[in-house]
Amino acid sequence: MFSACPQGDEGRARGGRSRFRGYHTNLNRGPIRVRVSTAFNRLLQIPGASVTDVVIDDGDLELTLRPTARRVSCPCGKRLRATYDRRRRRWRHLDLGRCRLWLVYDIRRVNCPDCGVRTEELPWARPGARHTRDFEDMVLWLAQRTDRTSVSTLMRCAWETVTSIINRGVAELLDQRRLTTLYRIGVDEICYRHPHKYLTIIGDHDTGTVIDIQPGRSEESLATFYEHQPDSTLETIEAVSMDVSKAFQSATRTHLPDAIICFDPFHIMQWVNRALDRVFADAASGPNKVTMTSAQWRQTRWALRTGENKLNDDKRQLVNQIARANRRVGRAWTLKETTP
Repeated sequence: MFSACPQGDEGRARGGRSRFRGYHTNLNRGPIRVRVSTAFNRLLQIPGASVTDVVIDDGDLELTLRPTARRVSCPCGKRLRATYDRRRRRWRHLDLGRCRLWLVYDIRRVNCPDCGVRTEELPWARPGARHTRDFEDMVLWLAQRTDRTSVSTLMRCAWETVTSIINRGVAELLDQRRLTTLYRIGVDEICYRHPHKYLTIIGDHDTGTVIDIQPGRSEESLATFYEHQPDSTLETIEAVSMDVSKAFQSATRTHLPDAIICFDPFHIMQWVNRALDRVFADAASGPNKVTMTSAQWRQTRWALRTGENKLNDDKRQLVNQIARANRRVGRAWTLKETTP
């Protein structure tokens, strides 16, 4: 059992803000006193720092940290002993129950002989951030799976904070080598906000990852991606898959004249089904007119659109019936099924 009790008058003097100490009871060996700071050190394991003080306020929990290393790390990699100055800052950490958890630390600056006056690098936070890496990594994980409004509500932070964390995480974690070995890429657009707010997504088929995103879905959107790539990268691209957009085709033919353009099967089958619908509609008139009720026409149309491997006995009977009654419909359905 772990218990914590306020340190007498000190807690009352702070107007509700209490510092705590605690003890641990071992049923076999008797009570063993453990500081609350030691408990938080073991729970949180903040890299490069240890907890020296714990303050509990209404809804907030502040942990004061001190560095475990004597030397200060400059962003350039040098480790210096002397500090230029220091300033107290707070970083938001993952919540502890209903309490928001803050890390308080006197961040130091160093006078580096190579870089000048620089702020030290902290292992638990990204440069310029006011949230710990653990907090930001949780936000980034959630942002991949839901919208920013839901993330901000769950993490109890501002919507703009989520945006800043995403931008900072992408700048650090985005693999800069993703554009060095491109052979087969895919291009598609996505609507991220109605009405008509689009993004052009470029992906690598070999790795299955997104390599670039451009605003809009015009020819300029894809052309911007091509123009930002060196000639050595463009020369290695052998094939580009896309929908039937004329804008994407034009940009690709302009910047990659030797690359093969591949249309995605979804739009190819969309064209084929439209052609099949026209042939089926012509079967309702002319010399080879097929007589059916309205319900039979609807059922036959959906049977023709269904793939052969998914036809049940009733639908297969309808397909065979219309194929015998009108050869053009039967031929069109056969061509649809043989389309790769």
